[in-house]
Amino acid sequence: MAVGRRAYLSREYERFESEWSKAHLPDGISLEAQERAYLDDTSGLYFDIDLVLRDASVDEVLCVLDTKYKDTTVPATDDVGQIVAYSEKMGCQEIMLIYPRRLLRPFEARVDDIRVRFLPFSLDGDVDEAGHRFLRTVLGNALVEA
Repeated sequence: MAVGRRAYLSREYERFESEWSKAHLPDGISLEAQERAYLDDTSGLYFDIDLVLRDASVDEVLCVLDTKYKDTTVPATDDVGQIVAYSEKMGCQEIMLIYPRRLLRPFEARVDDIRVRFLPFSLDGDVDEAGHRFLRTVLGNALVEA
């Protein structure tokens, strides 16, 4: 696949996942796309984090999510390193790498106190069903209505 087309599809997948999730989140939970997080007050360096999920009532970061438009069954080491850095910056111990295909088996690992999960928001088949499954996994069954 050409680099330009892959970049376009990656952005579109991220946008779709973000907009679908925002439309189906329970009250009190917010999702910010492309949140800019500066590393410090002086360097001008920053991360543009794909998705940040918050408890809106207390403005607490619940989870940092990074969408990856890749056809893979295991996360890449570089992808894990990237999202761990985001987690450290945001002070959050829940991070998830989101891929467009259903996984052969769930993936979960720990980097010290940070839980890393590898989850699908599959575009194969019924997207609403996949989206609700995704949100139930991220938020827990009690918070998400099917």
